[in-house]
Amino acid sequence: MTKLLTSLGITRDSWLLFWGKVTGLVLAAAGILLHGGAIPAIPSRWTSYILLAAFVIGGGSAHYATSPLPGKNDPATIPPVKIPRTLSIILVALVLGGAGLGLNACAPSLTPEENIASLSTKVVTTFSAVETAATQAQAKGLITRAQLDQVAMAGDALGRDGQALANELRQYDAIATAAGNTAVVVASVQATIGDLNTQLATVGKVIPNGTVSAVDAAVAAAVTLIAQIQAAVL
Repeated sequence: MTKLLTSLGITRDSWLLFWGKVTGLVLAAAGILLHGGAIPAIPSRWTSYILLAAFVIGGGSAHYATSPLPGKNDPATIPPVKIPRTLSIILVALVLGGAGLGLNACAPSLTPEENIASLSTKVVTTFSAVETAATQAQAKGLITRAQLDQVAMAGDALGRDGQALANELRQYDAIATAAGNTAVVVASVQATIGDLNTQLATVGKVIPNGTVSAVDAAVAAAVTLIAQIQAAVL
């Protein structure tokens, strides 16, 4: 492998090995945080795959950075092959992309319970983002104060309903895990989603689609999340 890397013009102080070590450290830190439950949006079952990637990428880069590979200013014992920098970047991107796809294919799918738990963590922030986007738009003069006041009332309802929905999803998760009857909580989720759709429609009337891109994006994210919840629960 050392001869192959040398023939490709990769030295022990190459930028490729440097960023490989950085990537390994970042992945290792993410794996540790995930194991400790600090990243609730990502299932803990991913931990071993992330740490494996950290070991392979970071460990391999660190090994060859301290290996007999020649340095940038050392005489090469094997005539290097001249590879354009752009081609090198493309090759690295392809390798990293392939590794990412491989990890994604190997990683276990979310169980229904894990999917519900993941969705419940996104509810409050997703719906509160609508009012936040409107507030920022008003500060930039993109909408009037009167429009913001109307969105704020809808946003207040979105916040309450979002918190209620998050609690209902947690209840659903607990009942489903215990193989209990989820009919009552499902009906509650349906009612809450109906209220959320009403408030989102109000925002759409006050700030028509196409007026402020950030508001459009926040509303679209909320609608997408509702669709995901309906697919998982209803």
